[in-house]
Amino acid sequence: MIDFEKLNKENTLVAPVMQSCVGAISPNMRMISFSYKEKQIDIFFDLSEASSEDNEEATDIADDLSIYTENFRVIEHVRVVGHGRLPLPSDETIVIYKQREQEPIS
Repeated sequence: MIDFEKLNKENTLVAPVMQSCVGAISPNMRMISFSYKEKQIDIFFDLSEASSEDNEEATDIADDLSIYTENFRVIEHVRVVGHGRLPLPSDETIVIYKQREQEPIS
């Protein structure tokens, strides 16, 4: 059975997260996702390589998101995941952006 209350809350949060990311996603960003609980949003930036520019962009996105979702505490997490396959996100995580992965040639 669909939990419409949870779905409505998620949809209410997806829009501001996406709005905060517009124009800020670099080719180094492999995936952007978030999870939330009560009054906290954790936003995750998975990068191919460490980058001070992308770290700044992640901070800017989190700051923008804080403005859109003023009742939530926003915590950013920047992770360097390399170039391998991205792990599947947990059930509580909502993916906003995921870079297309190259399929191996047989």
